[in-house]
Amino acid sequence: MEIPTLSAKHSNPNTIHVMFVTTSHENYKRMADYLKPENKINIFHQETGIEAVSTFRQYGLDVVIIDCTDESENWPITISRLRKIDDDTMFILVSTDSSKNKNHPALTKLKHGTSEFISIPDKNSSKDDLAIFKSNLIETLKSFSSIRRKKGKTTQPLGAPINRINRLRLATIKAAEPVVVSLRPYTKIKPEVIAIASSTGGPRALTGFLGGLPRDINCPVVVTQHMLSGFTESLVKGISKSTDWPCHEAINGTELLPGYIYMAPSGYHMTFEKGNPYPHIKLSDSEPENFCKPSADPMFKSIVQIYGAKVLGVVLTGMGNDGLKGAREIIKSGGNVIAQDQDTSVVWGMPRAVAEAGLCAAVKPIDALPGEAARVLRSGV
Repeated sequence: MEIPTLSAKHSNPNTIHVMFVTTSHENYKRMADYLKPENKINIFHQETGIEAVSTFRQYGLDVVIIDCTDESENWPITISRLRKIDDDTMFILVSTDSSKNKNHPALTKLKHGTSEFISIPDKNSSKDDLAIFKSNLIETLKSFSSIRRKKGKTTQPLGAPINRINRLRLATIKAAEPVVVSLRPYTKIKPEVIAIASSTGGPRALTGFLGGLPRDINCPVVVTQHMLSGFTESLVKGISKSTDWPCHEAINGTELLPGYIYMAPSGYHMTFEKGNPYPHIKLSDSEPENFCKPSADPMFKSIVQIYGAKVLGVVLTGMGNDGLKGAREIIKSGGNVIAQDQDTSVVWGMPRAVAEAGLCAAVKPIDALPGEAARVLRSGV
């Protein structure tokens, strides 16, 4: 397979320019094949961090994908150098083995809310699973490209032939066209628990949502955020530090106490069991759902078994449709679901899925969601 090189002909302002940094030609070929049907995405290959920095300094690109499967490369240094050229660089880290790389130091160098970690599907994955992965990847690249272009100039001047300023002036790539959403009325039942699903851009959205949520609503909050374990720990600490809420990574058997946040750990779905006086967390090692482990769907479905109609589901920014099946169960049980709107989402995939399905009683900007949730919890609507 011929590997494309950067040249003036690739400076089309309406094309997304992606650099994939990987020592594996096989992984590059797989990624290129995934993106082949999308003719507005050009993917370029660099094998090492040094090559990546040199290429990026000259040309400037919309998104950088780094394959951190190869631990011989010093990816944190590469990321640091790329950020010095462009502090708003949009990163996607990929790996063929998420469990092996779950504590990779590159993950700790990422800025919350601007990047994503994706496990490349196994070669033996079903056609349906691969199709979903490809769709989610393309959606994320479009969203990240749009976000980067809105930021303006790079931190340091870039060389020819790609004129980023010209591309910024001429192109705005939209991840999704505006969607008309039909809202359902709230059920008049006061919630006793908040269950939150989030993914791409979720750390920043979670901090914003939980930071604006008054703790005196006196209920537990359970969260599934798609992350690896090293990153989850830092997110938990960050939320505890920046909000009024104590936040903990979920541990098997922990009681759900009012006024506390419980975050699903990497590699386990967070489910629940009845207890006296409070329900308990039960971590599940079952298969991934929607390519995710943890997944929001098992959490939503399980919390409904405990609280019934007294669940308020919240779906924040994220790619794909994780949480859709579980949100249906919340509605079926008589509970309520609210979601983040398109304009404030990094990737409007998960919120869009529940909104288009007609499951939401409210779809609002991230800064308006905490007040909406508090109103529902205090009044029962």
